[in-house]
Amino acid sequence: MKFVSVETMREMDRAAIEAGTPGSVLMDRAGRAIASALLEASPRSILFFAGRGNNGGDAFAAANYLQRAGVRCEIWVACAPDQLTDDVLPHRDLAQEAGVPIRFFHREHDWKTNEIGLPLIDTAVDCLLGTGSGGAPRGTITCAVECINALPPNVRVVAVDVPTGMDASSGTVHAPCVRADQTLTIGLPKNAFLNEDARAMTGSIEVLDIGLGRGPDNNPELQMIGAPLPRTRRRNSHKGTYGHLLCIGGAAGYTGAIGLAARAALRAGAGLVTVVTPQHLVPVVAATCPEAMVRGAAETATGSISIDGGWDAFGRNLGDFDALLMGPGMTRHEDTLQLARRVLRDVEMPMLFDADALNVFHGRAHWFVKARGPVVLTPHPGELARLLAEDIRDIQANRYKFGRMAVEQSGATVVLKGSGTLVLNKREGWINLNGNPHLATAGSGDVLAGLLGGLLAQGLSALEASREAVYRHGRAGDRALVRSANHSLVASDLLNLI
Repeated sequence: MKFVSVETMREMDRAAIEAGTPGSVLMDRAGRAIASALLEASPRSILFFAGRGNNGGDAFAAANYLQRAGVRCEIWVACAPDQLTDDVLPHRDLAQEAGVPIRFFHREHDWKTNEIGLPLIDTAVDCLLGTGSGGAPRGTITCAVECINALPPNVRVVAVDVPTGMDASSGTVHAPCVRADQTLTIGLPKNAFLNEDARAMTGSIEVLDIGLGRGPDNNPELQMIGAPLPRTRRRNSHKGTYGHLLCIGGAAGYTGAIGLAARAALRAGAGLVTVVTPQHLVPVVAATCPEAMVRGAAETATGSISIDGGWDAFGRNLGDFDALLMGPGMTRHEDTLQLARRVLRDVEMPMLFDADALNVFHGRAHWFVKARGPVVLTPHPGELARLLAEDIRDIQANRYKFGRMAVEQSGATVVLKGSGTLVLNKREGWINLNGNPHLATAGSGDVLAGLLGGLLAQGLSALEASREAVYRHGRAGDRALVRSANHSLVASDLLNLI
C-alpha cells in the first residue's frame, strides 16, 4: 500500500463524493470498519472521545454498530451539541437510538472536573481530530488528550486515522499527543507513519478500506505491507501439495530455537517439515515438535552440527525438499560457516539464512551472491551490523540505507527486523507497521524464520513470503498481547495465532 499525503486523501474523499457517494455514507463505512476492527479484541466497554468533525462522526457511527453488537459504549464529545457538522448528525441520532450515552464537554473546566466520573472501560478510542488538523491541540481537545493519556495502563487506547496531536503529513508529534496502542487509519497509510518518532505514538497500525481506491499511480520508494489475500486449499490436495521444508539448526544448550521454527513452519501451512539437528538433541526436538520428522547429524565437540559427515548425511536427498531454513540455535562454530558454504554451493531451492547462519558470515555479505537458489536473509540490527561489518548505532540511525546496502552486497531479499521491519529486494521496498514491543523476546525471531520458511516451501516467492511472514508475525503478536493477562509475551504464544 502506498503512503499518501493529507492532500491526496482529501482529493480521494472529494472524488468519491463527486462520484455519488455522500460524505455520510463514507462515514458509515468508516464506522462499520472501525467497529469490526475493535471487535477483534473482544472489548466489553468502550469510551469514545469525539471531536466536532468527520473524525468525531466516525465515533458515532462505530459506537452505533458496537452497541447493537452487545458492546457497552459511551461517547464524550469535546464541543457543544450545536457545533457538530451536518454529516455527523445522522450518525449521532443512530447512536442515540442504539442507547449509546453521549456527553458533551465544551468547556475546559468540564474536562477537569469530569475525571472523577470516568466509567469502567477496557478500551478508549481517540476520534478527536483527523488528518486535517495542524499544530498542537488547543482548548477542550487538549483536555481530552490529557484525559486519554492519564487512563490506567490496562485500558487499551486506539486512535482513528492518526493520534490526536500528530501532524498527518510530517509525523511531527506535538504536545500533548495521544499515546495509542493501535491506530486504525482510514483508506491508505499516511506519510506521517514513516517518521520513527510518530510510530512511537501510533502503536500497531492497521489500514481500513472504505472504498476510496488505491491512490495515485506512482512508484514509491517504500510501501506499507498490508494483510495478505487468503488462500484456499483444494479438496483433492494432500500434504505433499504444500511443500516440504528442511530446517537445519540447534546445538547443545539451544534446543528451543529450531523447535519453535519447525512448529511455526507447520502453522504457516507447510505440508511437511524435516529438522536436522545434532544427534543427541533428536529426542528433545522431537518431543517439542512431534509433527516434524527429526534427523540426527554428526556433532562437533561443543555439541553443534559437524561438517564432517553432517552434510553428507542429508545433503544427498535435497530433491525431497522445496525450501531450506538454516540457522536457529546453531552457534557460531567454524563448522557452521563451512556448512553454510556447502548449502550455498549445493542447494538450488529457496533458502533462508537466520541467526547464527548469518553471524558466521561476518563481513562477508557478498558470499551470498554465489548462491544457486533464491536467498532470504533475516537479520536483526546486531546481525546486520556483523554481516556488513558496520556499527550497530549507524544501522539503527539509518535502517533503510543499510538494509539497501545488504541487498546490494548479497543479492538477497533482506528482512531487517525491528520496529518497522523492512522487506527489501533489488526492485522494491516494504515496511511492516503492526506488532508491538513485547515481540522483542527470546524465540520470537525463530518463530518468524519458521513462518517464512513454511511459506517459501509452499511456493511463494522470496518477496511474497517475506511480506506475508512479517505481517502475520506482527499480527499474531498484537492478538497475543490483547489476550495476555499480564501484558507480556513469550514466543510460543504466537504459534496458535499465526
